[in-house]
Amino acid sequence: MKIQSGLFLFFFCIQISFGQTTVIKGFVINKDTKQRLAKVFIVNEQSKDGIYNNSKGEFSITVKKGELLIANLNDYFPDSVLYNGQSALYFQLKPKAIQLKEVRITSKISPMAKYNQTKKEFDSTLDQAHPGFNPFNPITSIYNLFSREGKNARKLEKIIERDYRESVVDNRFNSGFVNQILKLNAEELTDYMQQYRPTYNLALNADDYEFVQYVKNSYRSYRYNPTAFRLKKLTPSE
Repeated sequence: MKIQSGLFLFFFCIQISFGQTTVIKGFVINKDTKQRLAKVFIVNEQSKDGIYNNSKGEFSITVKKGELLIANLNDYFPDSVLYNGQSALYFQLKPKAIQLKEVRITSKISPMAKYNQTKKEFDSTLDQAHPGFNPFNPITSIYNLFSREGKNARKLEKIIERDYRESVVDNRFNSGFVNQILKLNAEELTDYMQQYRPTYNLALNADDYEFVQYVKNSYRSYRYNPTAFRLKKLTPSE
């Protein structure tokens, strides 16, 4: 009887441990270059819930022990990770084609034009983000609003909006403009720009004089403490 009770308790504990959900953090990198990748769609193969990672390659997702997570990105082979209680997860995506050495090209298209172009490309998907109410078929309308497709469409909508804001900042806070003011070597320029990237509101609303003053003043802060806002490098063990 004691043996049966012990076995019951053992399997009961296993069932509980596998039934608990956890919010786990992680990041995605290019397997060849080790650089972080953004706009990666990460889906839980069991629950079918999916999220996109942020511009720093980082993500947070809800998962249970024993569930499989898959990361997908255009022009990369997918990668999968089985969650077994790790403190952090990371994906390594292998490019499908050999990548040529990066060439920096300044886009002539404005951030707003690019934003409208991207929305047009995903027009059919984004329609699911805010489906209209059909009085003749209210059940379908409610389903479309709360369906997984609708939720993922709203996530995509947020990513497109976020990318637009980032492109507004990139359009003003670019290496050519900054280096005309500060005259830095390539390594110092990259380090400074990563740490003192201006906000969207500043890039959008500041006039030329105010923006130049921001660059000069923030660089003084950088010289005083070059590591103040430097991002900590994540490792698989974190």
